[in-house]
Amino acid sequence: MIGRRIQQRLKTLHEVSSTSRRRGAEFFLDLFSGETHLPPHATFDCVIHCAASFEPDTFEGAARNEQVNSAGAFHVAELAVRTGCRFVVYLSSIFAIKHPDNGYFGSYGLSKHHGDENLQWACERHGIDYVSLLPSQVYDEKGEFRNHQQMLYRMLEQARTGNEVVLFGTHDVVRNFLHVDDLAEVIAHVIDTSVTGRYPCVSPWTQPLSEIAKLAFGAFDQAERIIFDRSKPDIPTVYIPSESSLYDRINFKPTITLEEGFRRYRRYIKDHES
Repeated sequence: MIGRRIQQRLKTLHEVSSTSRRRGAEFFLDLFSGETHLPPHATFDCVIHCAASFEPDTFEGAARNEQVNSAGAFHVAELAVRTGCRFVVYLSSIFAIKHPDNGYFGSYGLSKHHGDENLQWACERHGIDYVSLLPSQVYDEKGEFRNHQQMLYRMLEQARTGNEVVLFGTHDVVRNFLHVDDLAEVIAHVIDTSVTGRYPCVSPWTQPLSEIAKLAFGAFDQAERIIFDRSKPDIPTVYIPSESSLYDRINFKPTITLEEGFRRYRRYIKDHES
């Protein structure tokens, strides 16, 4: 999903190829097994690593996440070395930050953290420039990120149909949602400026869930119906780092507000109604 939107943005100025573990892909790469099918003389100037495993926090799921997200980073590094790549961009996540406020830190975040360290080590060892970006929660107007942002899209559907949005617990926790088009634009600027290091990549707007729900109702011109179910456990908090120096270094910062993102969602639904 992210890879497809990044490719759409970059191909306006660059020749872009994609890899996948699906048979029939342009280039084949399985992060779990390390199996790779590349043309003998394939060369890349830059490799963007945005694939990941999102298995649950069972022993089996955690092992799978480590194999793909952590050990799999070495397969990405090997591909970069084999193709003469000089710059690697790694998409991590704010959920890879171990912090008391990060209520969702689990095997996914841990394995992404390990993958970040592994890929950075391998790139340094082979003289490849490296940057790691830690985006906040990514969404889009088509609903392609629904499986990863279920609360947000459920909120939008409740607002669209004029039904109640029920928030659990007593705390109005905050969230930071980054539109995928802004993320793709950040990556384009990162490549153009060759910035290196490790940076949070978050939206300039962090808002309580109740305010986000109000924006959802407003996008569909519906009366607000928001309640807190205090009998349920509190919704976990998410650690949202402050904006880093990344945006100053690349001379760009995200511009798509949630209001605009929700309007795009409404337009997409309207345009695709049967």
